[in-house]
Amino acid sequence: MIAIFENNNVLINADYDQAIFTTNDFLPVNLESVSKYYILDEKSEVSFENKITLMKNELHSGDTLITKTLLNFSSSLYKALHIVADFSALKIRIIALIERFDSFSENGKSLIKSLAIMDAFQANSTSEQTYKRMPGIEKAKKEGKYKGKKSYSYKDYPLFTRLYKEYTSRIINKEEFAKRLGISRPTLDKLIFEYSKERR
Repeated sequence: MIAIFENNNVLINADYDQAIFTTNDFLPVNLESVSKYYILDEKSEVSFENKITLMKNELHSGDTLITKTLLNFSSSLYKALHIVADFSALKIRIIALIERFDSFSENGKSLIKSLAIMDAFQANSTSEQTYKRMPGIEKAKKEGKYKGKKSYSYKDYPLFTRLYKEYTSRIINKEEFAKRLGISRPTLDKLIFEYSKERR
């Protein structure tokens, strides 16, 4: 399936918007083959986060999502690339026309890998800070006051692999997937990302 995502908040005018989609030589498909449109309207009752979740639920491996600019996902390019990385982990292709960005191209994959390196650096910095707090954490553990953050892995769920196959085959949607595992959809997104990363 090929879909288009537009954010009405960043439209300059209708003629300009139409020109971006009809004359851009980076557009990999004919607009007549687009079967789904996602419009984030400032008057809509659907929040941005819910719209992204909706797209993740409705789009599947092999689908393409085209947007005018990466900044439709977030005003911060760093956050926008995180959202793109989430879609890429689900094997959903993202095309951004203004930036001439394709998440399935070598440049797109390199950019997403760079993001992972930055995240790893940030995680290491956080670990270092945690290490410095270890004496206090150890004391809290002895007093039974510290429980730590629960870690999730798809390996903790015996049904995950079978349900993942049903999900990618479109037998079940993401909501049903999470429900059958007894977890939230954000947690399921993390498990899917971990599983997809190991399979690469």
